[in-house]
Amino acid sequence: QTPSRFTSTMRSHSSDPIARAVVFLGVMPALALLDLSLAAGLPYPRLKELSRVREVVADYFYGENKFGSSEENLRRYFDWFGVVVRKHT
Repeated sequence: QTPSRFTSTMRSHSSDPIARAVVFLGVMPALALLDLSLAAGLPYPRLKELSRVREVVADYFYGENKFGSSEENLRRYFDWFGVVVRKHT
């Protein structure tokens, strides 16, 4: 079985407990927030986007990365949310 992205990340940072904690503590709350948002009953287009994001993030860190995600393309995707927030604050 192919190791998950999370397992590979944990192995590559095995000597750095802070890096391990950041990966673990960052991904789990993010998935929990996505789950809460999905349960909120948003309009379908937003629900579809959140479902897809959750699927891709979970697959990247815990699955076999069947979508071929990379840290760079995930970072690029989420950076746009920061741009929007800065624009409206």
